[in-house]
Amino acid sequence: MTTHDLPTSTIDIVGGGIGGLVTALSLHEHGYDVVVHESVEQVQPLGVGINLLPHAVRELDALGLLDTLEASAVTPNTLAYFTAHGQSIWDEPRGRAAGYNWPQLSIHRGTLQMILHDAALQRLGPERVITGHHLVDVVSDDSGAVHVEDIDPEGANAGVDFKEGDELVSVAGARVRHRGLGGAEAAVVRTLRHARGEETGGEDEDPVVHVE
Repeated sequence: MTTHDLPTSTIDIVGGGIGGLVTALSLHEHGYDVVVHESVEQVQPLGVGINLLPHAVRELDALGLLDTLEASAVTPNTLAYFTAHGQSIWDEPRGRAAGYNWPQLSIHRGTLQMILHDAALQRLGPERVITGHHLVDVVSDDSGAVHVEDIDPEGANAGVDFKEGDELVSVAGARVRHRGLGGAEAAVVRTLRHARGEETGGEDEDPVVHVE
């Protein structure tokens, strides 16, 4: 896709976790206008240790984050199993030692989250990483205009208005209800179901989309 082919619409990412931030950074890298909406008021480094396999690290390297990740992670070269008495059962090389071009990284989930969050703040701008916004509903009027209902940090009703051609991607396990499919709203629902790997059908589908 060339620069002149890029849409002028905004892509709103619902969910500022690992999936949402990587999606936002990748789209931004390709020239798209992106806004991230996250439910929690303050993003914190929560979670436990996780392993990033080489195919995942490849995508993060493409975003220019490999050096930062390696500085905060352990790089295992071998996966091994032992008996309770320390006798070797089985082992195999991992990451670069196994012939991959990228390493396997063992990192705390919260550390990964904050690296991605800091990158999004720097690249997208803090005004485009919005916290305290919780997705509630997706509705449209007779003209086809779409309004995404959410809750602002004070608990009051807020929202994001969509024009024809705008896109919404949910990666937050949100339950999204839609009414009167048509125009931009139909595109919203197709985007949500594509994120789930589901086939999209006609207007008689169940009016609830659940994105895990």
